Formats: sequence, structure tokens, C-alpha cells
Amino acid sequence: MTNRTFLSGVGMFALAGALVASPAHASGSEAGVDAPDLGNASEDTEASDYRLPISLSTTSSTTVDITPALTSAPIDSFAGFRLEQRSVLDSSIDLNAVLADRIDVGTASQQITPEIFVRDDVGLDASFDAADTQPSVVQMFISRASDGAFFFNCTGSLINPRTVLTAAHCVNFFPSEIYGTVESDAPFAILIGTGPDTQPQADAFLTTGASYSEGGLATSTDVVIHSSSNQGNGELPFPFADIALIAVDEPITDIPSLPILLTPLTELTHVVQVGYGSFGTALGGPGEGSDFLRRVGENMLGALASFADFDDVVFSDFAPNALAGSITQEYYFTDFDWPDRDAAGFDGCDFNGSGPECITVGDVLSTDWFDGDALPREVGTAPGDSGSPLIADELYEFPVAIGVLSGGVSFFDLSGFGLTNPYGDISFYNPLYPFFQFISENTAYKYVSANEGDGVWSDPTRWTQDLDPGFFIDDGTGTLVNGLPGGEEDGIFEVGNSLGTILGVDISGFPDIVSPFGPQPGDPNFGANTPESSVLLGPGSTGFVPQNTDGTPGTAFENPAQYFEVHLNREGTTIVDLDVEIDKLIIDNTDAGFVLPSAFDFTSIIGVEQFAGTAVVDGTLNTSVYVLAGGALEGDGGTIDTNVLFNLQ
Repeated sequence: MTNRTFLSGVGMFALAGALVASPAHASGSEAGVDAPDLGNASEDTEASDYRLPISLSTTSSTTVDITPALTSAPIDSFAGFRLEQRSVLDSSIDLNAVLADRIDVGTASQQITPEIFVRDDVGLDASFDAADTQPSVVQMFISRASDGAFFFNCTGSLINPRTVLTAAHCVNFFPSEIYGTVESDAPFAILIGTGPDTQPQADAFLTTGASYSEGGLATSTDVVIHSSSNQGNGELPFPFADIALIAVDEPITDIPSLPILLTPLTELTHVVQVGYGSFGTALGGPGEGSDFLRRVGENMLGALASFADFDDVVFSDFAPNALAGSITQEYYFTDFDWPDRDAAGFDGCDFNGSGPECITVGDVLSTDWFDGDALPREVGTAPGDSGSPLIADELYEFPVAIGVLSGGVSFFDLSGFGLTNPYGDISFYNPLYPFFQFISENTAYKYVSANEGDGVWSDPTRWTQDLDPGFFIDDGTGTLVNGLPGGEEDGIFEVGNSLGTILGVDISGFPDIVSPFGPQPGDPNFGANTPESSVLLGPGSTGFVPQNTDGTPGTAFENPAQYFEVHLNREGTTIVDLDVEIDKLIIDNTDAGFVLPSAFDFTSIIGVEQFAGTAVVDGTLNTSVYVLAGGALEGDGGTIDTNVLFNLQ
């Protein structure tokens, strides 16, 4: 990470010391610090610690100098701008230390370490997702093949049975091809746990090597990092293009997939914030490191903005700051409001156009970045939450993920007061809509269907890729439609969607400037010029044969993991002419036929669902479940090897 300095009315403001942006994937400090007594803010009571000048801290005997920093800079631990890129794999590196570094060190263009911190009057117990309200949200770990070492990592979302969506900075300290299966001799793998408490799964994996279906953890077969931020491709630092996809070795079907929204929001709305990261209360000290528990809270979306928009408010004397190097990529923002800021009576910081002037810690805690007061279960984020979804849960008829957590922003480092994730912190999320092509093209689970007419399974012209049923756009009327945006993605160059206010200033009319620094539209690995991983590039793609593959590590975006859900929903018979493994087969047309000759084996891992048509099984059909809800099932000497066959006719 690099520091930027700005001359303001109160002197030089070092970004690394004040405005902090940090990634959220690693565990935080294990040490707890008692929260100082806030006391009563009335005139006839003594001032609490939060009335002390920000240059002093009563949590230690030494003076702590808290330097103001640029408001719009990203932070790694909500305590300063942090960003560290590790471009090579050193076998001597302690991966746990690598992850810790990413959380605790940072600047404006670095990694972020968000986790769930709750209101002090709500408490930690109330934040535990005991009712499993967010079942699609999963925990990520990293395993090292050389010694079996196991590390906490990040949070992610299951968006289809084989794909976890997360943040790039959770994994791009190594190139994407470092990750893979044990069979592929990959040095590292991402492990996935599910449920409100993942410790039983982790224990089963560590003690017996149990797979997900055996009660353990799912293992990555492939990691695809957006080319703008992947080592060996665009190599942009945090927080640019902070998005990645994880393919897993078994279909995860016991939890629902989370629908995703691939168009920008046009109004502010209520959101859910959730994660497995560090945890604590806002005034209760640095908090605890990541554990196995999922925690959840609520917030209001504060803004859809760029860091250039932030700078144009906080450092308005220098606007437009995009021309001076401020980040112009768009992000979703929330803040962690102090419920007692009005009663406490602090004046807040003064934003005079050349930077923030904050006299007391209470002024920092009282800052209201976006309109609105604290909600009953409002939370902030912290290390370990990175990659978690930002969920718009009230705007549409069902909840949708709109972004993945990148990090946090803070003007001042208050760690000298024992405050690492206090009120006044900002969380920012990488939106999904600028990267819709990357998601659509590189999701591991492929929905495909047979074209009309008769044909054999091995014919590449027989098949067409279909739209993932979990991908949605807003049709412009506030209605969700299963679909993809038109055209090609703009990626880091997406501008023009600013929404909301920052410090009471409406940013919707701010200039739409693409940064003149760094990559430009048309450059390889950026915008629409991202690598194509295979012929399966989204709905309408042809020229492939449905056959599961774990992929082959080697070159990014080549030979990716792909798994198939096959629909025979048009007139015509499909004859199997080779051994096949897919994830799921669905037969759903009166005139559709499926023929498995005696010479071949056919495996459908999740199951076979037949609603109509005719299935002729003369070979061996292996599947977990066969549901015969309609049509005819025939055969001569064939075998259906299944745990259960439901005949619902």
C-alpha cells in the first residue's frame, strides 16, 4: 500500500494513519479490551474518555498520536489504509502470517478486513445467526497441502450448487492457479463450511478427512479471480475488481443458492450484513479473532459511490479528485452509526473542504457519513467477513446479493484507545453489476439443454447453454427478471451510477470520470477485454459436450472446472454414446427421449428428475435419487444404482 498526503487547513493528512481501508478475510486480534465508560454527556457530569483530544489515549500511559487521513481511502483493518500484494509463492511463508498481514496493514488501495461488530446495547449473543436466517452464506478456510495446515480465511456465498462467490483479495495473494485439488498436486485449496456453526464440519475434516457429503468440508477444484486483479493478468491491487469464484468438489444441495442482482440499484434500501469474521462490540475493544460462528445484522445502504466521490466531498477544495488519482470504480457503502451520538452531545468533525478536523474521539464516533440513524440491529464489518454478500432483503419480492464485502474505511486510527471497529466506521462492497460477464462466463455450474431433434450425447452441436436461474436484473420498473444486462461489462471503468449522499452532500450529480491513471478501456484484462475461459460463455453458447471436469491448474482461465445440469426439455431423443458424469439430469417434455445403451455408464451425482418423456436404461445409471414424476421408464437388462427411486405417478 502507498500513502498519499494532502495539504489541508490543519496540516498534512497522511492516508495511512487516518482513513483506513482494510480487507476482511483474516482473523483479528485475540485480545479483548474493556470499553471505557461513556458516562453521561450532560453538562453536570465529567467527560468520558471519548471527550479526550484524539492525540491522547487513557488506555495506556503513553501518548498516542492519531493522525487524520483521507476519508475515501480503503483500509485493511478499519485502522488505516492497507494493501499488500504477494506476487510470488514462498514455501517458507507462514500463511497465517500472510493473512494476518492483509488484515492489519494497509492504505487506500489495499486489502480490507471486515467482520461483524454489533451495537453495544445489542451484544454479541444477539448477532449469532442461530436461526440460520442466511443459509447461503458460507465460511472459507485455506489448507496447505505440504503439511495439512488449516487457516481461517473469508466469507462467501453459494450462488449455485458448485460455485461460491467471494472477494478477490481473499485469494489473490497467490495466483489463481496455485489452488486446486490434492489429486492435481496444487499447493493450496480453499475449504468451504456451511451453517451457523461450521466447527463440527471443520473437526470432521481435520480428524478424518471427511468430505462435505460425509459431514466435513467441501474442497475447491478451481479458483477463478477476475483478470483485472489476478496475478499474472491485470494484477491491480486491492480494492480493484475485488471478486472471485470458487468451484467445489461436490455439489452443495442441502442449502439454497443465493440469487444475485447484476444491475445497479437506483434507490437506497435496507440491507443485511453477515459474516464469519472477527466479532465484538463497537466500544468493547479490538474484538475476538474469527471463529466458526456466522453473525448477522442490518443496516441501510448509504451510497453507491466511488472513492473519488468521497474525496470530492471531504476534499472538495481539490475536486475533481479523480484527476488527481482518486479511485473511480464504484462501490456500495454502509456506515456504523453510534446510537447515542445525539445524547452524547459531541459536535462531530468539521469538514472544511481541505480535510477533516476532529478534536475528540467522540467527534469521530459521532460522524454520520450517510443519512439515517442507527437501526435496532445495526452492525459494522471486520476481518474475516471479506467476501460476504451485501443482501438487499426488502426492495424486491425476495432477497438478492448486490455485492461482496471488500473492506472498511476510517478517518482515524483509534486502536490506541482500544477501538478497532468503532462507531463511525464505513464498510464498502464491490458491486456485482460491473462484473456480470465474469460471473456468467466463469461460474462452474452450467445449465444446458439439448436442441430439438434426435442426436447423440457426444455431438457438440446438440447442446446450448442456458441462463442460470439465480441471475437477475431489474427491468427498470422495480421488478426482478431472470436475465443478464445487455452488452459487455465495464468492470473497473463502470461509472455513472452514483446514488445517495455523503456528509449530507448529494453525489448523484458528481462528474462521471474514469480515472486517467492506470489501465484504460481497451487494455487486455480490463473492462470488456477479459480472457475467455472456454466456449461456455453464457446463455446461447454452443460447441461443447456436457461432461463434468475438475479442470486442470496451469494457466489462468484455461481448462476451468465445469459441472453440468442437463435439461432434455425439447422434442427429440438423446442417445448416450460414451461414459458420462454430470451433476443433474432433468427430462421434461412429452416427446423427449433419453436412451442409455448397455455399453455405457451414466452418472448423475445430484439426481435424475423425470417429469415427462421416455427414459430407456439398458446400461448402468448411477444417481443419488431418481424421481419419476411422469413419463415412462423402460429398459432391458439395465441397472439403476440409486439410494432411492421415487415413483410419484
